[in-house]
Amino acid sequence: MVSFTLIRTYAGGYHCKKAINCYLISSGIIVGVLAITKFMPIQLMFVASLIMLVISKPTLYKFTPVETSTKPLDEVEKKFYRRKTLQNISIECLAIVVLLIIKLNIFAFVMCFGIAICAELVVLEKVKFKSIY
Repeated sequence: MVSFTLIRTYAGGYHCKKAINCYLISSGIIVGVLAITKFMPIQLMFVASLIMLVISKPTLYKFTPVETSTKPLDEVEKKFYRRKTLQNISIECLAIVVLLIIKLNIFAFVMCFGIAICAELVVLEKVKFKSIY
């Protein structure tokens, strides 16, 4: 949750129109991440972490911050949110490298999962927002 929240706060992304939908989707994501983490063989977590980072990091670098129809961003906000997003991604990537080096693959895997989910939500909102305007 910490990994996800640190990036999501500044990167933006898809938002549900109804609070109940947000709750259900958030709960589903948490249950899904926990289930995948429980059943993923520990030997594959290193590779899966790297794959998620290789896809998610460039995606976030390219598209963040993403604005929504309910929260358009001016140029100053875009620069601030982008800088904070990139700072948080860099800090998290450093933490992930350290976790992988000291063989705490489960923690690195869950952090990478949080980053990947943020990237997916950013792309989803970007596609949705562009289709509206």
